[in-house]
Amino acid sequence: TKKISLNQMSDFMKARKAVRRRISQYNKIVEIVDAYPQIKPTQKPKPSFQLELDYSDFEDFDEEPALPKKPLSISSLSPSLPLPVSIPGTISGVASKLQPDPEWTVQVNLSDRSGTKQVRLTEKVLSGMIGFSSEEFRQLKPASSTDPGIKTFLRNGLQSCQRELVFLTGLFVIQRNTLDQHSGPFEVISVSKLESSKERELKEYVMSKFS
Repeated sequence: TKKISLNQMSDFMKARKAVRRRISQYNKIVEIVDAYPQIKPTQKPKPSFQLELDYSDFEDFDEEPALPKKPLSISSLSPSLPLPVSIPGTISGVASKLQPDPEWTVQVNLSDRSGTKQVRLTEKVLSGMIGFSSEEFRQLKPASSTDPGIKTFLRNGLQSCQRELVFLTGLFVIQRNTLDQHSGPFEVISVSKLESSKERELKEYVMSKFS
């Protein structure tokens, strides 16, 4: 048999101790890891846009606003209504003289299929038909007695307004009378076009009643 020297024996013992030391260190690491619970990898949460609503808070609301069953008519026009209001109508006659002081004003009969009521046409409406304001008229009128051109200009404007008022049909915006309560409770602040077929039908109906 081969004999082992003392030096070789010493090296073997050192290597054996080193291996045992490494095994001991490994066992301690395993014990430490086992002492903690297993941690599962977390999943990234998915974004959500679902709102959590308490629909009982919306029970008092309708899905759509309630619409009036019928459009507002002349017969329903009343000072108790929340004014201004818009009413389709036709002027069926003039009920007063055209006055330029303190502003252009005239009373007219406004009619539809439900009836007729008197309303006052305001400066804003009349000056557009005449072509000049009441203030311009008052300034030019004195010169019309000596200046034929000014006289013709003023006369043409007034005649143009008179022609336009004859069965004028449209959507009349009406509010409370701001000038003179003795001339009635209502005044017209604007007139706009109706749909052509509705305008024609309404105008023909009022003309058949008042012509």
